[in-house]
Amino acid sequence: MNTSSESSRIESAHDILRARQQYPLNSILAPKVVAVIGATENANTVGRTVFQNLGRGGFEGVVYPVNPKRSSVLCVKAYPNIKSIPEKVDLAVICTPAKVVPGLIRECAEAGVPGVVIISAGFKEIGAEGVKMEQQILAEARKTGMRIVGPNCLGVMIPKLGLNATFATTIAKP
Repeated sequence: MNTSSESSRIESAHDILRARQQYPLNSILAPKVVAVIGATENANTVGRTVFQNLGRGGFEGVVYPVNPKRSSVLCVKAYPNIKSIPEKVDLAVICTPAKVVPGLIRECAEAGVPGVVIISAGFKEIGAEGVKMEQQILAEARKTGMRIVGPNCLGVMIPKLGLNATFATTIAKP
């Protein structure tokens, strides 16, 4: 049996029996409020596809488009940045050019967003400049314990919740 002094030495990632909730994955696996940063009306773009997928899959949470150049996206009020959204965001899905992602991660951290999916590509796969951007992202995320999926990924799909935060053409069966 662990004493309290022993349990305080346990790495939080290994504390599955006590299930400390310091940095839960619920923000990614069961979000209630999602922001799509880079949502747009432009056809055949990742930002549009992700935003539409979240609306089509039966997701019962709230989805906010974030686009500093548009007042609305597909008839939904858009916000210029994550800080201007009127409620706490659980999950931010980033669909922007790689060069702006480190700054967006900083904004998400400042706004208290606990989970982020970075769909954007152009990081370590492009070389030293991309590696440097990934390091900046990790440094910002570690300050607040933010959890990140990506970069350069398909997104996150939880069919049981109707959550399709991907650019896939269909959602998997539950």
